[in-house]
Amino acid sequence: MAGRTVEIHIVMLTRILILTKKTIISLKINGFNATLQKIKFKCKEIYQGFYRRFNHIRLDTITSKERQSQLQHTFSRNIKISILVPLYNTPDKFLHEMIGSVQNQTYSNWELCMADGSDDKHKSVMEICEKYCNKDKRIKYKKLAKNFGISGNTNECISMATGEYIALFDHDDIMHQSALFHVMKAICEKEADFIYTDEATFSCDLKTLICIHWKPDYAVDNLRANNYICHLSVFSRKLLDEAGCFLQ
Repeated sequence: MAGRTVEIHIVMLTRILILTKKTIISLKINGFNATLQKIKFKCKEIYQGFYRRFNHIRLDTITSKERQSQLQHTFSRNIKISILVPLYNTPDKFLHEMIGSVQNQTYSNWELCMADGSDDKHKSVMEICEKYCNKDKRIKYKKLAKNFGISGNTNECISMATGEYIALFDHDDIMHQSALFHVMKAICEKEADFIYTDEATFSCDLKTLICIHWKPDYAVDNLRANNYICHLSVFSRKLLDEAGCFLQ
């Protein structure tokens, strides 16, 4: 996969050099204003092509039949996945959407561990979380005496977790309803102890797709320069015990 990554970078560099050359020629022949208009037109053309190609992607990209099939599927192992979410002054809308996306998973053996470092001006975070905890015993919540930052709050989540696998999740993220199902497939079929997924960025109202991060297979040189893992990341408790908690 590293070889493929290098080839892609070479292709991108070649295209950049070609576009730079065309821009210089256009500046000499057409002048600055005409060249600027051509660049604007080309950018708009590229954006529209990207939008047409990818904007069909939504959070509900499985059919009701597929969802039912995943709900009824029995894996060879019954693994609890602990989803860790460090909270800090989370907007109500994002909090509801994040928790709802976890509850909507087609794989149901999970627990959601949330450690909250929010200040006194954001008491609604605690109120919302406690309501969810009262209705769903898989949801755990802990109000922290102070904010320890992402690493520290995540460590507090770890202390709450009882699952065989750990998933790292942000307080403003939304999980595709099949995410944990496909994580379980990787665990059961490939004996994976570390899994990471592709990501998509949407507008705040979730109606417009902004960009997609298609991630490569393990590529050590790429990883050293670009943290392409990020979310959703899932790993075994055994790996966590060997590596230890996050540094603060």
